[in-house]
Amino acid sequence: MRRLWGRLGVLVAVVAPLCGLQAQTGGITGNWAVENANGDGALRRSYFTLTQQGDTIRGTIRTTQFYFRIKEGAGAPDRFTIVGSMMDGANERKVTYEGRLAGDSLHLATRRRATDTTLVRSVAHRVPAGEGAIPARAALPGRHLVTYNGLAKTPPMGWNSWNKFAGRVDDASVRGMADAMAGNGMREAGYEYVNIDNTWEGERDAQGNITTNRKFPDMKALADYVHSKGLKLGIYSSPGPNTCAGYEGSYGHEAQDARTFAAWGIDYLKYDWCGARNLYTDEEMPAVYQIMGDGDWQWRDDGRRIPHASEPVGDARRAAAGRQRPPRDVAVDPRHPHEQAGDRDRPGPARQAGFALVGVARWRSGDLDSSAR
Repeated sequence: MRRLWGRLGVLVAVVAPLCGLQAQTGGITGNWAVENANGDGALRRSYFTLTQQGDTIRGTIRTTQFYFRIKEGAGAPDRFTIVGSMMDGANERKVTYEGRLAGDSLHLATRRRATDTTLVRSVAHRVPAGEGAIPARAALPGRHLVTYNGLAKTPPMGWNSWNKFAGRVDDASVRGMADAMAGNGMREAGYEYVNIDNTWEGERDAQGNITTNRKFPDMKALADYVHSKGLKLGIYSSPGPNTCAGYEGSYGHEAQDARTFAAWGIDYLKYDWCGARNLYTDEEMPAVYQIMGDGDWQWRDDGRRIPHASEPVGDARRAAAGRQRPPRDVAVDPRHPHEQAGDRDRPGPARQAGFALVGVARWRSGDLDSSAR
């Protein structure tokens, strides 16, 4: 009998951990991540933190720039639906996913727009609890009036990469544009900035310093090249944890990133709201932008400050940036350019078009035909 109980004890000891593993990995409750390689060495991740009780599912969805709370969710592991909701300013934004559990993978499908007939499919895998969580909200500085700092005495003019290259921008395309602007008369006409938009970012190193992805192997060398053409180099970031395209933002690293930009020789910063909306309201936007705008770290080694353009939303006004960008990117109708390109209020805080497309080939009902991009 003693020998039998000994064998049973071994059996219980083996079965108990297996049961624990099944409880840990079975069902859809848990933290899940979809990981997409961008082709430039950076990764974009979406996180689904789910809890199932009976046929009810609740939790959160964090995508590239949005953070949804699941307000409707039902089904079984083999077939379920979740509906996420968030407030984007004064408007509700929603997303719906259909899903099923296959082994220890979560197969998900959604539509980019409610009217789309094509499903966007992805596969999520389990990750440790807490990974991908929205960072703690940092306290905001007190608001104050901003005195003119001598920047942007006239509206900065130049070229921005987004409408031409979007996520395809790289070192070679920026060098090519600098060559063109230096050789076709644009530089002499006052177009002095060559601005890299979103998707240059890599991961942060062990010290928290922002790095470039493999499209930009040496940002300092690129800045030196642009400067050699008599032009200035601009770059992009966001006050949120992520940028609009889901790359690394400057949240919690404002001073560190500004010093990095200065060390690279950057001349201009486009600072885009996007991911910050998951932590702050539109009404708090001026104080959020003030964090980057107030810092003495924006002094470069050559003694010049780096102007930056903020993107207001709704009725938010310029906080502490050298420029204010309208909430929409502007395609300028060549027939009436001055009506849409923004006004020139006064030095420094004058409004500007985020980036204006001038002389586009196709114009349709005040908007761009997609073939013109």
